[in-house]
Amino acid sequence: TDSNYIYCIQSNGVVNYVGGSSSVESTPNGTVLTTSTVSLGNAVGLALDTSGTMYFASQIDCRIRYFSISNPILYILAGNGVCGESTDNALVSETAINGVRNLFVNTAGAVYITEYDGGRISKVFSGVFYHVYGTGSGDNGPVSNAQNGNVLGSTSSIHHPYSITGDTYGNIFVGFGSDFFVKAYDASGYVYLYAGDGVEGTGPDNVPATSGMIGSPLGLSINSVGDLYIASASTNALQVVGYNGPTATPTEVPSYSPTETPFSVRVQEPTMAPTLSRSNTDVVFPINSGIARTIIDEQSSLIS
Repeated sequence: TDSNYIYCIQSNGVVNYVGGSSSVESTPNGTVLTTSTVSLGNAVGLALDTSGTMYFASQIDCRIRYFSISNPILYILAGNGVCGESTDNALVSETAINGVRNLFVNTAGAVYITEYDGGRISKVFSGVFYHVYGTGSGDNGPVSNAQNGNVLGSTSSIHHPYSITGDTYGNIFVGFGSDFFVKAYDASGYVYLYAGDGVEGTGPDNVPATSGMIGSPLGLSINSVGDLYIASASTNALQVVGYNGPTATPTEVPSYSPTETPFSVRVQEPTMAPTLSRSNTDVVFPINSGIARTIIDEQSSLIS
């Protein structure tokens, strides 16, 4: 972030310069990414789509920018250069954005944004900026299991959303950096507590994810079988929540020792998604978090 450079670590371990400079000035559309004076504006939240387009947020002017890996020319996707309250259903060039921290791009090309200072999850799609989850009021709304699937994310207030990722079924996962839990939003917009009990810490291992502690979840990633990896910055730990939905022969199985409880795993079932166990009949993939386990921590320095 502070150095304003982007690098690529190749599969062979070689680190390559992609673009950026020490400049912190605003960069106009059409600037070549490797220009000596190009500014990334304190870049955060890199996200890559399936076509090879890289997106990031410029904190200095609260804009979302992008470039193609094959043709590194920098363009503005969204934001008018003002850091402030964003506008729902606005043209992307006409809205302010309020403190972006991370991005996620789904398979349809929609760019999801965590507005950290604005208390919202927003989305850019087809040239329009939308408010998706959160009311902008600043606290963190329902966090109990009892309210899972009964509250719409658009009517539930959120506080300091930081990390974000999603799966192939339209579920969105959001980590809250100062509140020590992860929420999930299903494809119909309902919110669930997914991991963490709101208390900063690590573990215990092999317990239901909503009964265990996590640190500040500043990074989230999902693997091909639905296991959610959480980078807990404040506890220097990497934690994982095993998927606990319909099981099938897995294509990828997280490793574990014989004395530990294995994760529930599955593969994608594209033809039909099970119905959630709640009152409405929307057909969506179920939000049902599994067992949490710490795989890297500062104390042991071990990777299992």
